[in-house]
Amino acid sequence: CGICVSSVAFTSSYYAILAAVLLGGLGSALYHPEAALMVNHVAGRQKGRALGLFSVGGNAGFAIGPMVAGLAAYQFGIHWLLVFLVVNLSLALALYLHMPAILAKAAESQEVEKKEHPGYEPRNDWKSFGKLLFPICARSMGFTLSNTFIPMFWITILMTSATQGTAALTILFTLGAFLTYIGGIVSDRIGFVKMLRLAMLIMVPSFFFLTRTTQVWLATALLVPIAMSLFMGYSSIVGLGQQYLAKNMGFASGVTLGLTTTVGGLMAPFVGRLADQYGLVAALQVLWIAGLIGAIAAFTLPADRKEPQVYVLKK
Repeated sequence: CGICVSSVAFTSSYYAILAAVLLGGLGSALYHPEAALMVNHVAGRQKGRALGLFSVGGNAGFAIGPMVAGLAAYQFGIHWLLVFLVVNLSLALALYLHMPAILAKAAESQEVEKKEHPGYEPRNDWKSFGKLLFPICARSMGFTLSNTFIPMFWITILMTSATQGTAALTILFTLGAFLTYIGGIVSDRIGFVKMLRLAMLIMVPSFFFLTRTTQVWLATALLVPIAMSLFMGYSSIVGLGQQYLAKNMGFASGVTLGLTTTVGGLMAPFVGRLADQYGLVAALQVLWIAGLIGAIAAFTLPADRKEPQVYVLKK
């Protein structure tokens, strides 16, 4: 990722930039499933908290990354994008040096879980995982479409400046960085399913009222419940995916983490086309509708149990 992002500073070809971005995406795709799986292995009983803490880094990156890139490119020159190469290589080296200790901790945690639940083995629950895809897609659409269209909504509907539109997005992602971690802690107490249901329920009225207001103060206030709906259930989505596909947790991690951004990205051009034809407000109605579908699906998921859902008793 660091090499590809930094290489953008040394080319003026659109196709070369496109290739660099695609390869950078490959690096990200290779990292996330294994990283989320490792978090699960070292987390012990506090999987929600661990996944929440892990996700804070990614969500904070959405807010910090563009700011750092803009500062580097516009204040010091485009070649200062090399800062990403320095940071990423440093982190890669740190991971390499610490990996033996991480693997030892993961093995220790897995042994503890086996002792606490003797006679159990992992299984896959594809039916529940299929239901989980609906909240995943709803959250993905809410996250990506907010990232794409909130500044435009502030400018064209609320009649604010471009700076205020960007500030609204910064507020949303700053709240998200904190609420992701808080959601992980809460999910350890009330369970992943209840946390996900609560997030989906909050999503429906939040976007419903946002797309119907013309008051800047009200729209800004609604960023709080919107952030709650998009970020507090994030660790629950990843955790449930790993539970439902316990025999293929790496695959489950890749799907849940990948779809949380991919689906929304695929939908963004279609929503943009609707906005061109029918107006931005009409196009953004898809947000609360997606949340409603996600909430309905969340209430069909099996309730959390005291014993891990990733195991069944051997016969």
